[in-house]
Amino acid sequence: MSRSRIPAAVWATVLVGGVCVAQVKLSVPKSWFSAGEKIEATVTNKGAAPITYCMEYGQTSPHGGKLEPTPIPFHVESRDGGVWHVLLNGPDVGSGHQAEMLDSGASLAFPFRLNNAGEMRLSLYYWVGERKDVCGESAKRRKKTKSRSFMIERGSSARD
Repeated sequence: MSRSRIPAAVWATVLVGGVCVAQVKLSVPKSWFSAGEKIEATVTNKGAAPITYCMEYGQTSPHGGKLEPTPIPFHVESRDGGVWHVLLNGPDVGSGHQAEMLDSGASLAFPFRLNNAGEMRLSLYYWVGERKDVCGESAKRRKKTKSRSFMIERGSSARD
């Protein structure tokens, strides 16, 4: 069948379907931070359907010699020797997990702080649609999005 015989609507579907647009954007406001500086990451659902993610309620961030609760839905990763590793930035034992939903077109901000210096990024697992099982190991069809990398500098002022 020649291209001229295929209806325009079919071609439009093929072209639009071939373009991959991220459903979820995970962003940080700048590319340089000082150690201990407040970072406000934003999760934005750019898709047409709600998404569900697992919220970690046991995470903490160091601030002023104390630990402040900073619930987050993402993992913080550090680059070491060209390899990304997940940082443990709060208590792992006894932490609370809960499935949370973000509606289409909505955004939420998650403030946290890091004392580790170096190159970092955030990584978020999410599922399209409303689900209650996303905090379990058996949750199928998960998707992943990452923030751009950013730097944490120890003992210097942030740039950007």
